[in-house]
Amino acid sequence: MKRMLIVVCAGVLAASFARAEPKTADDWEKVGENEYNLGNFDKAAEAFKKGFEAEPNDAKKPAYLYNVAQAYRQGNDCKNAKFFYKRFLDLKEQDKVKPLSEAKRSESHERAAHHPQRAGAA
Repeated sequence: MKRMLIVVCAGVLAASFARAEPKTADDWEKVGENEYNLGNFDKAAEAFKKGFEAEPNDAKKPAYLYNVAQAYRQGNDCKNAKFFYKRFLDLKEQDKVKPLSEAKRSESHERAAHHPQRAGAA
C-alpha cells in the first residue's frame, strides 16, 4: 500500500510540473500557436502577449505583435486586431536590419486601416 501511495504521489507531482507556467518567450509562442490552432483565439492572443513581454531580443518582438493581431482578427475582435497591427507596423518601421517586405507592409496597413476580415472570407 505504501508503494502505491508513493507511485500515485509521484504521478501527481509529474502532472503538476507538466502544467507549469511557461517561462520563456519560446514557451509562450508554443502555447500561443497551440491555442491558435485549436481556435482559442483569445487565449492565443494572451500567450503571444506574454511571449512579447518575455522576449529579450527586440528584433523578434514585432512577430509577437503580428501574431496577437492575427489571433484577434481570427476571433473577430476588430478593435484589438487593428491596434496590434498598428503596433506591429510601428516596431517594424524602426527595423533597419530586416525591414518588412512591401507585400507584408501593404497587408498590415490595410488590416490596420480597415475592418479585418477572417481568413478565407470573401
